Amino acid sequence: MIHAPLAREGQAMHGTEYGNASSEHGSGFVTGLLCGAAVGAAIGLLLAPRSGAEMRRTLVDSAERLREKGRDTYTSASEVVGRVVDQSRRAAEAGRARVEDAVNEGRAVFAEQRSAARSGDSDGI
Repeated sequence: MIHAPLAREGQAMHGTEYGNASSEHGSGFVTGLLCGAAVGAAIGLLLAPRSGAEMRRTLVDSAERLREKGRDTYTSASEVVGRVVDQSRRAAEAGRARVEDAVNEGRAVFAEQRSAARSGDSDGI
């Protein structure tokens, strides 16, 4: 009894419903099989290993491009760093000059105040 539904399903699959449809779907299967084979062959050709000489040439070319890119990047970075160092040096020199001016001005004011204080002390004595 348990096997009866399975038997009927099996009969339905092999019955006239699927029997007529199999000729229509058979051509679709063959088309899919051929398309899959073509795609597989194309992928195989794309991924196939190259000859030793061809692979070495590709690696040498890639290494040369990488070396050139590294050299260009280094040159650009060196120029930028050089400009930043120059700007920083000029800013530091300007800042140091302002500090020196402020210190000298402070010393002058201090000397004036001390002189005024001493002269005021001598007047009061």
